[in-house]
Amino acid sequence: MKLDIKSILILVLLGFCLLFGYKWYFSTGNSEYKKQLKELRDSNRLLQSQRDSINIELKSLKTDFTLLKSEELSLKIDIEKLTEEIEITKANASKSKSELNKLKKDLLESRKKIEELKSNPTNRVGDELLNSLKNNSRI
Repeated sequence: MKLDIKSILILVLLGFCLLFGYKWYFSTGNSEYKKQLKELRDSNRLLQSQRDSINIELKSLKTDFTLLKSEELSLKIDIEKLTEEIEITKANASKSKSELNKLKKDLLESRKKIEELKSNPTNRVGDELLNSLKNNSRI
């Protein structure tokens, strides 16, 4: 193999490049980059651990959310049932109120008749009087 000047020059330049690259990489001025790289890796590990803890907490919150959602659905069903019962109770109450009002009206009419009979008793004479006394004595 022949070595000409061009090949020797290329080999020398390649050697200088390797020498300066090796010196630059392992020099003391580059230690700042290594420190920064180490700090970045440490912060990356810290962030990953925080991310993992947040993911765990997120999973627990998701399960809590699903439990609360199912509880909410059951409570909504209970509310709907209670609403229906309230409507039925209101209808029964209004029916009972109307019946009570009717009974009050009948009671007032009966009291008026009693007062009227007390103030103006019926005069019975003859057979009507005898039949009235028979009916009263049976009671």
